[in-house]
Amino acid sequence: MEGEDAADRGPERLPRGRHRLSVSAVAEHQRSRLLGAAAKVFFENGYLGTTARRIAISAGVSSSAFYRQFEDVSDCLRAAFDVAAEALYRALIGPCQADADRVEAARAGAQALSLFALAEPQLTHLLGADLAAAEGEIAARRHRLFLRLASSLRGSGEETPRVDTASIGEQLIAAAVALNSGLGEGQSSDCPDLATEMDLLADLAGGWPW
Repeated sequence: MEGEDAADRGPERLPRGRHRLSVSAVAEHQRSRLLGAAAKVFFENGYLGTTARRIAISAGVSSSAFYRQFEDVSDCLRAAFDVAAEALYRALIGPCQADADRVEAARAGAQALSLFALAEPQLTHLLGADLAAAEGEIAARRHRLFLRLASSLRGSGEETPRVDTASIGEQLIAAAVALNSGLGEGQSSDCPDLATEMDLLADLAGGWPW
């Protein structure tokens, strides 16, 4: 349909008929679509409503294609979580490293986190407590993400900072998920209420006793 938004058309599909893509390229394309679909299905249906069939349908692939990529739904969600965690880290690392002042770096990171929550609501939801509560392995990976985020905001560059700093990363993720959940349809980063929330989050990060 002319004028249809790209996001409404679902995952991009491979061209019909014969094409020159290798088997490995097709598999990688399907895996990427399945990971995006897993985030979408989990966002819309919650943990119990996230099934292999729903993910496959959302991705536009067969159930057999799903099981060629993943052992089960848990395996798929773990991979999707890792994608979300890496995307969030990359969104923060630039702003954090750009400012030598530790407090300002923390505030820049908090701002970047807020913008990430806005731009990637489905990935942000994957990083929340709901999925971690249902999957023990994801809970462990989420804790490691807390440490990594805290390290970036401290500007230390350490991959394994003091254990007590994990709560800093946890507060950031919780704030981002809460911010994401509270957004109304059509709300954007120039909305006064959202701007206030972002400022509060930045102050929270900048005020921690490092």
